[in-house]
Amino acid sequence: MIDLTILLFEDVEKPPHYVDWYLRGLSNCETPATLARVQVLILSQRQTSPGLLRAAASASFPVDIYFAREPMVDGYPVWDVMAETRAVWPLVRGRHVTWNHTEFFWHPGALGRTIAWLAANRPYLALGNLRRFGTKTTAGDCGERTEAAIESKAVSDLITAGDWPALPAALAAAKHRWWTWWTPQQPGSTGAWLEDVFFLDRQFAEAWGLLRHGGEMPFQDVYDLIGEFCTRTFVPYKLNPYVYRLPLADHQQYHLWHAKHWDSFTPPMRDWFFGQPERWRDTSFLRRDLWERLITQRGQMNDHKPVIQLRRGPGGSVTRFACDLSAWLQTGGGQAVLTDWYARWGRKNREV
Repeated sequence: MIDLTILLFEDVEKPPHYVDWYLRGLSNCETPATLARVQVLILSQRQTSPGLLRAAASASFPVDIYFAREPMVDGYPVWDVMAETRAVWPLVRGRHVTWNHTEFFWHPGALGRTIAWLAANRPYLALGNLRRFGTKTTAGDCGERTEAAIESKAVSDLITAGDWPALPAALAAAKHRWWTWWTPQQPGSTGAWLEDVFFLDRQFAEAWGLLRHGGEMPFQDVYDLIGEFCTRTFVPYKLNPYVYRLPLADHQQYHLWHAKHWDSFTPPMRDWFFGQPERWRDTSFLRRDLWERLITQRGQMNDHKPVIQLRRGPGGSVTRFACDLSAWLQTGGGQAVLTDWYARWGRKNREV
């Protein structure tokens, strides 16, 4: 029985050895019994990845791999996380699904405790406890990045050396804090969604059509979409699910430091979108003013606003997703599917 499917994304802008560290961490820090209950399915933005193939072959558990089919523009894919998830969804076997990046690293033993908690509680949606290396400093973002890099290196040196017995103590001693805007959300709360790890009931996701709404959504994170459904779109219809926070004792993951860029936003990428005006009509991808800002801030992360506008402004992917989902709810989706779902399975969790 598969309790959890991990959809792991190999990003072209992340260090390629991170996927090896992720898989080695699970192989060396989790029991065979735990790994037998987990499916790891890697979606690579690269069209080929020898390092990924070697890492998967060395893992102590089966790893499924899917290489991107997205167009390549100026050396970067027009990456659409939802399109790629649709492509592999028939392969997903877990009762719950989570989306991870390769810079995430599980605390030793946490995967086993997490799937045991999910099996016992059967939530529709549960939030995890992602931790970020470094602390908030008065030195500004540069000082924080430097501190985070030092702390990540102390941990990564142990991973590279294969010193797995020393890893739990090193992780516990490292300077880290909650994810940037983490809040101690109480069970059932529908407050601001600012969480980067979540666990979603697969059949519940299919019931409300996670993969059906919003159309094409390049450069979009799935986290924003889950938050939009959970904290905003469903609330007016009183259909938002009960939201759990996993206990810290049962779930911890760490976000390894890495340099952050927006190198995919190039003039050729802009021209690729503008060369297909009908395909991208009424989307933020045809805003020249926005592209000027996106291209200007390439190679740096000092200004998130252009990317936020690309996703959440008029015609943005989050905006379109929310509009499509709301229209579906208004035209019978809520009554026909979700009301029936809660009547059959329970309001807080799937009881059978």
